[in-house]
Amino acid sequence: MAFEVRWNSRTGTGTPDNRDFGGVGLRGAAAIAMIADGATTRPQSGALAERLVRTIIERFMTESGSVTPEILRGWLSACHQPLTHVFSAASASYLILYKETNGTAFTMHAGDCLIGSVSGANAITWLVQPHTLANAITTRMDIADIAASELRHRLTRSFRHRAFMPPTETILPPLDGPLVLATDGFWADADHDDQLRMMTGQASDAHGHRDDSSILQIWPSQEDPAPEFIVDAGPNFLLCR
Repeated sequence: MAFEVRWNSRTGTGTPDNRDFGGVGLRGAAAIAMIADGATTRPQSGALAERLVRTIIERFMTESGSVTPEILRGWLSACHQPLTHVFSAASASYLILYKETNGTAFTMHAGDCLIGSVSGANAITWLVQPHTLANAITTRMDIADIAASELRHRLTRSFRHRAFMPPTETILPPLDGPLVLATDGFWADADHDDQLRMMTGQASDAHGHRDDSSILQIWPSQEDPAPEFIVDAGPNFLLCR
């Protein structure tokens, strides 16, 4: 599988630690990419986000064969009790992308992490909806309108203590272009210009209070012959291959 990956994560002002975490696992003709966003207001949420990403990607690397939505949902359910027992006060949003070279691709998500397809002008078409009170009673709401609502900070689904909340499954259409996985600090808090700066690897000039902001960009490799994998990543990122 030939593609390139770039992880870009900025620490916000709400907590001293960056509570976003991302990762990619590559196994034969299949790959899994995941981001998680630990809650700003709940202690140990950054640690939960990291452990959740590591648990799922490392499980993927030890298995063989294709991964179905049922299998991935089972992995999430199986790790829920052990992780929430350790991090009982914590909460995290997450999104997982599973993709095979034959075109099979689907996502699982709970909370306010999103995935979008990117056009040549770096315009993003978001492919899923976040789980927030802002859009709880609508089937489809414009992401910009969700971002502008204070109700978006109240999540209706996430990875947290008590009962396991099944994620939303989305089967993706054939997508040959770039994809971006993003936390809400990117799609909701960053303005258009700041989003472009992050997507092109430039420094942010954002001021004032802001959330951790992270994106995991994935696109087909342009090198010839194409390498198996290229990654450009900083802290808070796990790579397994």
